Order: sequence, then structure tokens, then C-alpha cells
Amino acid sequence: MRPYRFRQWMSRYKRFEYNLGTVMPAGFIGFSSVSWDINPINMAIDEQDKNKREIHEGDILKLPESAWLDGVGDKKDAYIVIYYFHGEYMCHLFAEDGSSQQTNVECFDIGHDIREDEIIDSVYENKTNLDLKAVEGLKYLFPISS
Repeated sequence: MRPYRFRQWMSRYKRFEYNLGTVMPAGFIGFSSVSWDINPINMAIDEQDKNKREIHEGDILKLPESAWLDGVGDKKDAYIVIYYFHGEYMCHLFAEDGSSQQTNVECFDIGHDIREDEIIDSVYENKTNLDLKAVEGLKYLFPISS
């Protein structure tokens, strides 16, 4: 059984808390230091980006220039947001200007290796000030408290 790793966005402190949970022998997950308010918990997807950073749900990855997927980006910067849906890790693909978005694309079936991408941000932090209207439809997956 692979190790499951979790993080939680701590909206009050505007940072992530890592190493929150452990998997119990019966398959249950026990959380030791989780804040059970609106702060979301994200699981690592068991892959790393090109800089060897662990990829979690809610991460925003920038695609390399050579990875224009089905017109996403169209010579603009293209991005992926990772999320978990119906038992699969999914990717929401969008261009910097919010155009050419695709959703419900299985992460490991998108035509390129996500390990070539780079984590640049998360939907919670948005330090890069991307126009996240492209992922507005995923709000129910990423509840953000202020």
C-alpha cells in the first residue's frame, strides 16, 4: 500500500500545513492535527513535478511550451489544476486568459507526462494572480474560506 500524504490550507494563516494524516492498517485515515472548519484537506497524488515537488490536489501546474494539449494554450501559457473526482485524479486544463478550458480529463491520460510540468501555485494561494475564472466551476471541490 502506498503512503498517503495530506496537506491542509490554513486560511487564517494563509499557508499550508503538511503531514497531517496517516493511513491505519484497516485502511482508515487518522488525522492528528486537522482543523475541522472550512479549511480543505488535499491529498498528494503520488507524483512529483519537474522540480521534484510533490503534487497535491489544488495545485496549479504550468505546462511546458511544447505541451499544447488539444489547443489549450494555443501559443499562450497553459495550466492544469489537479483535483480528485469519482475515484480518479483529474486535470482541468486552461489557458492564462481563461480560454480553451477542458475539465474531467484523467491526469494520467492527457497526452503528456505531468512530471514535466512545474507547480507554480495553488488555487488557495494564487500568488501568481492567475485569472481563476476558468476553474470557477470547480468551487465545490476547493472550498476557500477567507
